[in-house]
Amino acid sequence: PPGGSYTPPGAPPGGSYTSEKYIGTVSLIIVLVLVLLFWPVFAIPLCAPCDSREVYVAPDGSKWTRSGCRIPGGNDCCGNPCGGPTG
Repeated sequence: PPGGSYTPPGAPPGGSYTSEKYIGTVSLIIVLVLVLLFWPVFAIPLCAPCDSREVYVAPDGSKWTRSGCRIPGGNDCCGNPCGGPTG
């Protein structure tokens, strides 16, 4: 449950859920459309992503999806997380 005590499989207990913006499918489709129609503004969706997801943040700072997939760190684009597991 959102904000609840459910810990994803394999994740360390004691963390909490939060919502984060990330560069995913919708953001990349918008980039493609902007490149084709008006290329000077193509980077806007990379700096202000349109996708969001709920992630579990463990006490050690690692991020996890509800299904237990660990979201890799160090893959930021313009200060926003890029891709990674969404399931």
